[in-house]
Amino acid sequence: SFNQSATPEQTISVDDFVKGIKKQYGIELGLKGSPTSNVLSLHKIVVPEAMRNQGTGSKAMQDIIKYADSQNKTIALTPSSDFGGNKNRLTGFYKKLGFVENKGRNKDYEISESMYRAPNGRKYNQANGGTRGSITFSTSQDGSTIVLSKNADFSTFVHELGHHFLEMNM
Repeated sequence: SFNQSATPEQTISVDDFVKGIKKQYGIELGLKGSPTSNVLSLHKIVVPEAMRNQGTGSKAMQDIIKYADSQNKTIALTPSSDFGGNKNRLTGFYKKLGFVENKGRNKDYEISESMYRAPNGRKYNQANGGTRGSITFSTSQDGSTIVLSKNADFSTFVHELGHHFLEMNM
């Protein structure tokens, strides 16, 4: 069977990963992302009606999350009832998996989907004046990633570095 976690040091392309998940779980899956992008877009996951409420979707999502974390990618999605699911139930399901709604304090202007999950855990954005910078802490490996947008200045970097200092030293 397809097991991404057995080869963490190996880089598996998104297309090959999708093929493996489709084969393993018998689901329809639309997951896109380029090697240069930090975001994977999950635009379709359909569990056949006969297989629903048996944990198939949960297991597939856990594998997708493991893959995204191993590639240090954010997963972005918009829950939809287009394929037979209930939008409110799906939103709750994704929240339990660590996704947040892309609004308010969690708004990420680089993501158009309504929900996202940062790789390996937490992501912080500055809330005033639009997003100028963000920091993502990695829980499975050492280090963190600071991203500065075009309207960032030196104080933005210092601000994000402060998050890093506090996280690593507290």
